Amino acid sequence: MLRRSVVSVWVVAVLVLAGCGGAVQEPPPSLLGPRPVDLDLSSVDWCATLTPEQQRARGVDYAEPWAGNVGVSRSSGCFWQTVARTKFAAQVIDGRAESAAEERGLRVVSVGGFGAVRAASTTGNGPGLPPFCQIAIDVNETQTVRVQHRAGSIDDGGDPVAIEEACLTATRFGEDVLGNLRR
Repeated sequence: MLRRSVVSVWVVAVLVLAGCGGAVQEPPPSLLGPRPVDLDLSSVDWCATLTPEQQRARGVDYAEPWAGNVGVSRSSGCFWQTVARTKFAAQVIDGRAESAAEERGLRVVSVGGFGAVRAASTTGNGPGLPPFCQIAIDVNETQTVRVQHRAGSIDDGGDPVAIEEACLTATRFGEDVLGNLRR
């Protein structure tokens, strides 16, 4: 009888311990999907994230490094400008791109295989303002690459087609930046 009690206690203990040590719960899947790789942004020369050939193809006249604050976080990046006053920017921001996906009016997209969040007005920027688009790209667990494109032409009526073109240009620009960061 004593042996049966010891075996019963042992079986119960094994079952309890198995329940406690069960499968580790994984975090919920990201809204942005898996990354193809995690990019290390610790020593990026942001103005070198576009090759000279890519700069020529976009008509870039100059590139200017930038460092400052985005919200409460330090950020660094580069701005490029053309004769036609078209502007491009790429920068690192602390925090995950996914957090922006919860804001109303933003669209989840893919840039170079990475999940991203696109922010652009669906009705245009308004009379007298150039079309503008920015995309926050999920590149690792703690940082986001933000790319921006502002067209040089004035959008005099809030033309949604001009905004879509700005976002297509921002996406292609982001693909070039990511491709160069992966090298």
